[in-house]
Parts: sequence; C-alpha cells; structure tokens
Amino acid sequence: MPIWLQWLIWTAAGVTAAGVIWVKVLNPLRKAGARAEEMLPLLVLLTDVFAAHPHYLNVIDDIAAQFKTDSGSSLRDLVNGLTRSADENRQAAVVLAVGVEASRQLAERDRGQLLRLLVDQDRIGVKLDAAIGSLAAITASRAVVAAKLVLAQRDVDDVAADLAAAHERADATSASSNPGEAADAASRSPEPGPKP
Repeated sequence: MPIWLQWLIWTAAGVTAAGVIWVKVLNPLRKAGARAEEMLPLLVLLTDVFAAHPHYLNVIDDIAAQFKTDSGSSLRDLVNGLTRSADENRQAAVVLAVGVEASRQLAERDRGQLLRLLVDQDRIGVKLDAAIGSLAAITASRAVVAAKLVLAQRDVDDVAADLAAAHERADATSASSNPGEAADAASRSPEPGPKP
C-alpha cells in the first residue's frame, strides 16, 4: 500500500475520532459548563435562602407531595376535578344557550301565529257582521213578502168570491130557459156587500 494512502487513512481516522470526541465528550461538557454558569447564581441564592430557613425544604416537599396524584385528595386531583367541572359547566352553558335560543324562536313563532289568528278572527268578525246584516235584511224582506202575499191572498179570495157569485147567478139564470140571459147575469157585477 502506498504511503500517501496510509497517510490519508490515518488522517481520516483522526478527523473521525476528533469528531466523535467533540460530539460525545467535549460539546456536552461545554454545554454543562454553560448551564452550570447560568445556574451558579441561582444555587448561591437558594443556598443563602435555605441556610437561613431550612424548613423551606419541608414546604417544598409538601408542595411536591400535593402534586402527586393519590386518587382524590391531592391538589392535582382537585385541580383535575375543577377542570372537569369547568368543562361540564361550559357544555351545560352551551346547551342552556341553545335552549334559550330555541325558546326565543318558539316565542317569536307563537307571537306571529297569535297575530295571524287575531287578524283572522277580525276578518271572521267582519264577515259574521255582514252575514248578520244580510240575515236581518232577508228577515225584513221576508216580512214584506209575507205582507204582500197576505194582500195577494185577499185579492185571490175576492176574485174567487166574485167567480163563485157569478157562477151562482149563472146557475140561477140557467134554471130559467134562456142561455143568453144566463150569460148576461154572469157578466153583471155582483151587488156590493160586506167583504169577508
């Protein structure tokens, strides 16, 4: 194998090894140092606070314990229950809003129908008044017709009485032997007498 190829292989292996060392060791150490540098003031502050008040650690432990779920009595379970209740209340509010809107629309429709019924009732009242007026006019005209019929019946009765009298005269005259005399007797007007 030529020497230049060996140098190329060794150089590639060295670059690869340097890249792996950078990715796996040096870069994480650099990031950890940067984080430590950011956290160092916080750690100094926490050390000062907890050195003066060591019972704060117990409070933090209590708070951490409250956020561990224990099926109902932890603060986290209470927050989850409140979240579920808020969701249920929101859904109930949506259902209630839909119900109120439906009630409002039904009330508007009922008002519209009531107005139409009132208008129809007024129209029927006007037609009924007209029919009652027509009935009164018919009743009045019926009374007039009845009065005219009574007068006409009297005239018919008078004519019938005149005919009966003319027949009696004709019969009385025909008993005598001359037919011309009977016709003359029938054509004569009867003697005035009391009308029935």
